[in-house]
Amino acid sequence: MKIISVFLIALLFLACGPKKERIASHEMYGMRIESSVDVRGNLDGIERGYDAQSGVLLFERSWKKGKKDGIWRGYYPRGALKYEGVYKDNKPVGIWRFYDERGEITEEQLYNENGRYLRSRTP
Repeated sequence: MKIISVFLIALLFLACGPKKERIASHEMYGMRIESSVDVRGNLDGIERGYDAQSGVLLFERSWKKGKKDGIWRGYYPRGALKYEGVYKDNKPVGIWRFYDERGEITEEQLYNENGRYLRSRTP
């Protein structure tokens, strides 16, 4: 009887436990976009955009329960980093860096922990 009870509890946990996310893929503006989506349809996880013809990675974005949260990066068509920064709870935070195609920093933007823009710097 004890074994059956443990089995039923485990089965109930698996049935009611966290739902798996799914990967949604679609094309828009010449890009193929792959997104992690939770059971409610919110973006949740890493989203990647690729050039639809060449397959080159153009951006990576982090989402958490439908909000921008984590590292965001954009890339030039030849693969060089175009920009990088962090979102926290849908707000840009910290230093965002922008690059030219040679990898040289063209601008840095600073945001506080509440997403308020503070200043820019160009080297």
